[in-house]
Amino acid sequence: RLASEEALRSNEERLRAMFDHAGVGMIVMNPDCRIVQANAAFAKIVGRPLESLIGGSCLDFTHPDDFATNRAALGALRQGQAPAVFEKRYLSPGGMSIWVRVTLSYVGVDQILAVVEDVTIRVATRAALSKSEAEFRTLADNMHQFAWMTDQTGWIYWYNKRWFDYTGTTLDEMQGWGWRKVHHPEHVDRVVAKIQACFESGEPWEDTFPLRSKDGEYRWFLSRAQPIRDEEGQIVRWFGTNTDITERLRSDEQRTVLINELNHRVKNTLATVQAIVAQTLRGV
Repeated sequence: RLASEEALRSNEERLRAMFDHAGVGMIVMNPDCRIVQANAAFAKIVGRPLESLIGGSCLDFTHPDDFATNRAALGALRQGQAPAVFEKRYLSPGGMSIWVRVTLSYVGVDQILAVVEDVTIRVATRAALSKSEAEFRTLADNMHQFAWMTDQTGWIYWYNKRWFDYTGTTLDEMQGWGWRKVHHPEHVDRVVAKIQACFESGEPWEDTFPLRSKDGEYRWFLSRAQPIRDEEGQIVRWFGTNTDITERLRSDEQRTVLINELNHRVKNTLATVQAIVAQTLRGV
């Protein structure tokens, strides 16, 4: 019995040392969130003296907007979902929000272990990334050109809204090499061969060809794609655009017709003048 008690005491000391010196915040609390034990890492996260935490409630410094989230996690734990993992905010003594990831599990019959990780930087990064993505989509969906992106092999995985509005297609239809469906059959093989060669060589791509609209009309587009490389120079994706040049081509064609007509009329006029001059010279 003495040996067992000594072994138990030794185990408890090791567990206590692990608890006190863990790199993540840890607290043991009652089902009503009253704190029984806390370690130094948790005190550092919430910015409060360790001794002031014992006997208090973790709800005292939980953000009021996250009370419902806290209750839902405790309810899930009671219903047998262990561990219960969720994110919430603590408030620092200065009133700043501290985002934490909490993992709840039972230790004993009526005590709960909460492992707490500070994820403030991660949440801020995630929010900044989400904002940046939203700004990019707003820009891409409202630009004049069609836009699209591929992976390093040329497999298209994203188009902007302009593309879908014009073609009347969906991403499921167009992803990968599905875009060939809206190309003119007289041009598609040439276009595929040229862009495939650029994907393989890594050279920027440029081509001109007609694309079919959702109404069946073909319009001409000037298309370009640039490889996007990482710090080591490896291609990670391609970014491409399609610019409608139909009206420009029509204007060029009309201008050519007008120039040809002008040349024809000038030649006729000059021929008439030359005939009159020749006749006059003969008369003189």
